[in-house]
Amino acid sequence: MELDRSIIPRRWQIEAFKAWDKEFAGIARVVTGGGKTVFSFLCLKRFFSEYPDGKAIIVVPTIALLDQWFVDISDATDIDETEIACYSGNSKPEHPKRVNILVLNTARLVSQDLSNSGTTFLIVDECHRAGAIENSRALMGNHEATLGLSATPEREADDGFVTRITPALGPVVYDYDYRTAKTDGVIVDFDLMNIEIGFSAGDLNRLQTRLKNSKDTSEGSASVVLATSSGSKSTKITRSAERALRVPWAVKLALSHKRERVIVFHERVADVESIAEFLAGLGQNSVTYHSSLSDSHRRDNLRLFRRGIVNMLVTCRALDEGANVPEANIAIVAHSTSSTRQRIQRLGRVLRPAHSKRRALVYTLYVGDDQRIRLSKEAANLEGVADVSWSRGTIH
Repeated sequence: MELDRSIIPRRWQIEAFKAWDKEFAGIARVVTGGGKTVFSFLCLKRFFSEYPDGKAIIVVPTIALLDQWFVDISDATDIDETEIACYSGNSKPEHPKRVNILVLNTARLVSQDLSNSGTTFLIVDECHRAGAIENSRALMGNHEATLGLSATPEREADDGFVTRITPALGPVVYDYDYRTAKTDGVIVDFDLMNIEIGFSAGDLNRLQTRLKNSKDTSEGSASVVLATSSGSKSTKITRSAERALRVPWAVKLALSHKRERVIVFHERVADVESIAEFLAGLGQNSVTYHSSLSDSHRRDNLRLFRRGIVNMLVTCRALDEGANVPEANIAIVAHSTSSTRQRIQRLGRVLRPAHSKRRALVYTLYVGDDQRIRLSKEAANLEGVADVSWSRGTIH
């Protein structure tokens, strides 16, 4: 296996390769956007030089990542597309090939059988996902070499990293974080703007009056919250309304960057579609990317954004893992979970370098003390790495 001549490994990739090469095993903790694919190619090249007839088994969590690995391998190495087999819910090759790329759900069923097909190298991208009990079946088998890749390999909800991931893949052998990546010029300079959205006392009184007269009785609507709440009525009203504020705030921020490449993140498909509809109604074209779209529709929308035909992309969790959009320089996190992993992945969507891209800006909308505390801790950790500013916005 040979790499394309245009690929020049970075210093960290060479260091990480040397650490992995000692035992042909281990996990690389690499910041999103740091270049883990090229690093893995160095390991693949070493494996195939040692075992010319060996087979690579690459496990990924999503179809989007399967597509990305397929394209990267066929474009950046001398491995032909005919030497690559893809395993997913829609594709189950009869026989393994030199390189085998498997979506995690399918890998749980066939990975061990593939390991019996010869000398194998198991690579698990976003390896934290393989730590769940069922998913860990994808780690089974006897492999001559193993490699785990993740920005955050440790699991937040259980001990799967210790009990299932490291026994199968090996320990963390290299760590590449934001601070080092920025120093190396691997990610662009970036700013974080954290915006607290909420209501003044007068705003709340006006809102209560409007909600009392509201005819919206759908489950979960603000008027129902008002009607059914008891002593904490004002708090419940405020929280419901503040959640609703995330959509217009996302639209407002997106429209302030009409000439730039913008990604908007939300948690719910319905809100993603609402943001896109509001933008369209205000004369701004955008595309959406989420799990309710067909594969072809989703890929077409991503292609339109990457090519600059449309400069705004509105998405939810479907883009947290599995798509490179280095052209984006503005991210608007309208809603998110408390997951550190999700936060790192979303930041990584806009920190990758691209032609003529010098700096990235990430807006985060937040409500309440819990979110403020998490963002404050993040700001402290990124001191000297990113410029962090804070503001408060209220409804008018």
